[in-house]
Amino acid sequence: MSIWIITTGNSDVQLNKDSYWEDFHETVRYDDKDIRKCDKFAAIQEDKATDEVYPVPARILGIVYRNHVQENYDDLAFPLLDTFTQYFLDKPNEKPSIIIVLLTDQRNIFVDEDGDLNEKVENEFSPFWQDTCTLKLIFQEYFKQKEIFSSIKLEFCTLRPSKKGLDNWNETLEVVQKEFKNIQEKLREYPEYKPDETVYVSHQAGTPAISSAVQFVSLSNFKKVKFLSSNIFFNNDNKPASEPQIVEISNYWMGIQIEKAKQLVRKGLPGAALSMLEEIGYVDTKNVIPRFKNMVSVFNIRESLTKGHEFDVIPAIQRVVDALILVEIFFQEKNYLQGIALLAAAHETFLKAAIASKIYNKKIILNIDGKQKTFLSQQLVKWQQPGLVFVRNVSDNYSDKTLKSVLGIPDWDRDIKKIVDTKYDVLHKMSFPVNNYPIFQDTKASDKNKNKAFDVTNSNAGLFNWLDKLRVGFKPWSLLTWICIEKDKYKEYDDDLRNGLMHNLLGFNEQDVIKYLLGNPKTLIYTDVLTTYRKEVKEKFLNEIKNLGIPYNERNLYDELEAIANDII
Repeated sequence: MSIWIITTGNSDVQLNKDSYWEDFHETVRYDDKDIRKCDKFAAIQEDKATDEVYPVPARILGIVYRNHVQENYDDLAFPLLDTFTQYFLDKPNEKPSIIIVLLTDQRNIFVDEDGDLNEKVENEFSPFWQDTCTLKLIFQEYFKQKEIFSSIKLEFCTLRPSKKGLDNWNETLEVVQKEFKNIQEKLREYPEYKPDETVYVSHQAGTPAISSAVQFVSLSNFKKVKFLSSNIFFNNDNKPASEPQIVEISNYWMGIQIEKAKQLVRKGLPGAALSMLEEIGYVDTKNVIPRFKNMVSVFNIRESLTKGHEFDVIPAIQRVVDALILVEIFFQEKNYLQGIALLAAAHETFLKAAIASKIYNKKIILNIDGKQKTFLSQQLVKWQQPGLVFVRNVSDNYSDKTLKSVLGIPDWDRDIKKIVDTKYDVLHKMSFPVNNYPIFQDTKASDKNKNKAFDVTNSNAGLFNWLDKLRVGFKPWSLLTWICIEKDKYKEYDDDLRNGLMHNLLGFNEQDVIKYLLGNPKTLIYTDVLTTYRKEVKEKFLNEIKNLGIPYNERNLYDELEAIANDII
């Protein structure tokens, strides 16, 4: 099956004789409140330019002829519809199974508070009189009279603006979008309908705003669209004539999809844009697709990942810097949940990378079973999959098997105190503030619990305090301080915005985000998220990375995205 959607306008139905007009008009003028508002068409005159038709506004024509459609059908002419119909007469195999006629009714914008028509409709040129809603019976008769369409399902939908007329582009687009949703619901009621059916669209009738909106929305809602239009030309007698014309929209549709892809790129959604281009079979002439794939890797923080070097300091810091730029893009598009989640990861990665850079290659001299042994720090404490902790393998199941092997302590040695004392000594020599944690000085605490407590090196609070001791002049920003303060010591769980909002999916509003970025202050000094982030987090974050002396490349993702968008042609 196929579908034909037709817009209707003021001149779609024309009167070609006035033999009965005055009588018909006189009959309805006393019964119809609408027509009494404009009495200028009680008598009509032939159009001097054509000598063929009598111009009458669509709404008035429908009112006057509603009771005379069948008996006086020959009084009416359908120049545009006849041209469209000719296409299906010439190609009967393409005739539609369903015809949907879009009528117009702007009554809502021409009524006063009491629901009566206002004085604006007294003007004969008012758009109210050009509405086609009263022509429904006439259109029904037209398709009934055409044998090729006589058995076809016919549906009517009405465009009803509520605030502005159908010459307003924004309002008309909204009205058309709403009505097309109704159309799709109607189509689903037909068992034979399939989403990939050909949809013919005749959009020339009606206002330019209707025509434009119907073109756009039909392309957005249906997979296979063909525009059936009327091509005007002059015949041998130098008189205007028309013929049907099909406009294939594959290039047109592809152009719209490409423009959508450009917008997605600029909004920081390269993955969605890439999928769209791949779906339409985009022909890449400017190396766009590889750049897209690279950008998708950037947005997924995978570009700087090299197998076996995931925990190297320099690429880790580069990932942090890339993340800070991505967070800015997310915040700009008001994607707060993604931004905050990525920002939290950036903080934790920064702390680990910064500490790893400070303790790297530090010589640690230990006394193991009465013998002095020298180790490099990364042999004992290493940034690995479980975090920044004493060395371990996945197979260790969080035991000290790997560490014992490095230290030269037999695995069968069950002396927990020996490993606890050694760990304490290692952290002390690496400037970890072990004395800040009472458990390590608590004579009543078991060695087993002390051993478990050494994973404090991987906690936010432990990392923060460690970096503070390692780097003189460390200048943390408010958010870093807030998320790293020990929860049970300084704040209640209910006050932890990140836990409350992100972990429990309670959602965010702008004030919540600003409050979080500022470290949960009592008063807010900013009113928008982006400014808060740039001034109080990103700028201070990057300054501290610079002070660490770790090289990185602060790329301009906005320019890169814009360059990719400009090359999509």
